[in-house]
Amino acid sequence: MAAGTLAAAVAAAAVITTKVRNFFSGGVDIPGMKPTFPFGNVGVLSKGVLEGMEVLCKEHADKKTGMASFWLFSEQFLSCLHHEDVREVLLSSSYRRPIKSIAAHITRFLGTSALVNLNNDEWKHHRRVMGKAFHYDHLKAMVGDMCFASERFIRTLEKTPAGEAMDVYQVMKFVTMDVIGLTAFGVDFECGKDVSGGMPEVPAAFEELLEQMTKRTYTTNPLMQNYSLPTAMNRKHKRLAAVLRTKVDGVIEHRLKMREKMREEKTKGEAIEEEHNDFLKHMIPEDASESAFTPKELSDELLVMLFGGFDTTSIFLAYCLHLLAIHPEVEEKVRAEADAVFEQTRDGPLTYEDVTRLKYCNMVMKETLRLFPPAPLTTRTTTKDLVLGGYKVPAGSQTWLPISLIHRDTYNWGADAEEFKPERWDTEGELDGIKKQDIPQFAWIPFSGGPRNC
Repeated sequence: MAAGTLAAAVAAAAVITTKVRNFFSGGVDIPGMKPTFPFGNVGVLSKGVLEGMEVLCKEHADKKTGMASFWLFSEQFLSCLHHEDVREVLLSSSYRRPIKSIAAHITRFLGTSALVNLNNDEWKHHRRVMGKAFHYDHLKAMVGDMCFASERFIRTLEKTPAGEAMDVYQVMKFVTMDVIGLTAFGVDFECGKDVSGGMPEVPAAFEELLEQMTKRTYTTNPLMQNYSLPTAMNRKHKRLAAVLRTKVDGVIEHRLKMREKMREEKTKGEAIEEEHNDFLKHMIPEDASESAFTPKELSDELLVMLFGGFDTTSIFLAYCLHLLAIHPEVEEKVRAEADAVFEQTRDGPLTYEDVTRLKYCNMVMKETLRLFPPAPLTTRTTTKDLVLGGYKVPAGSQTWLPISLIHRDTYNWGADAEEFKPERWDTEGELDGIKKQDIPQFAWIPFSGGPRNC
């Protein structure tokens, strides 16, 4: 009896050992951190995505090729750091296989038609419409709204008592929200009128929903994963979502009625009311027979614009001001250039052409985005077999592109990769007459790259 029990135990142990071994089998043979059953390397990410990426994608990477592999539960993920491999991934695929736990929260927040969650033909259709709306000529015409919001914000800041400390990141959210509201769908939230307290109702609802989505995405608390339970958090989510959607849907309804009226006036040969120049205007076709977004799709995509530009722009501006504060010599150059340009426009509004003359300021912005990209990570699922870093990577492989690490990798940027040097962007020698080494195209991807870039 004892012998039989022992034999059964040995057999069971053998079966379990085999299952554990097979749990992390079948992947690409690329160096990486050893996974542990049953979570793989998920635990490394629990302390934070940035810290986790540093361990998984850099410390445990192949030192020669910059390639690494790791496991999230039973699925293998790959990552690459060198610009040639980044280029190969981004140009070969615009597909991202959804991670259900993350996609579910994004859908709750932004809707089922949100561009960030779409793939294949549906993504191409939405991307095509959005691409037309973001045409350079349309953006140029929005400089006036951007200046209006910025100048009001500056006047508000000038009223702040000298020497009073403020949270720059939080303050930058006010002007960012105003600019997005005006340029996306012609709504002035007036956040920049007063930065001493909280935001107005609609922007505040958006910010709270964004924070909720982030918390729900990275928590292991099952109560926060479920939206139907009668919890205080869920009740607040429902109320704030109604506030946000009511505002956005109301704007869309008004604009669609306005467009219909304009078509009627055009047919009758009557004077047509001028429409505010914003992205919503260019997302609604002038010809009613053209393929158009539904009101629901318009609503979702306008929220995507808030989602894509609110936190990211605020983070960028905060880091840019931080870098200027600790590099006074750079700040002085930026100030001198701005003074020279603004002196020429003293009697008129700032134009797109004026902005293009801020060349050193542009270099500072690019260098800020290199060192502190607001979105530190993007992903792709390979749609065909690739060779990355000399390794054969099959179609269907989940691939991480850790932007924050790619931007500081010495292979891509040289020995001074960790230093703040705006002059590295003066490749044509416009500032000092000395032509410098070109920057590899896919070594800098703060807005991703390839067909699915921002």
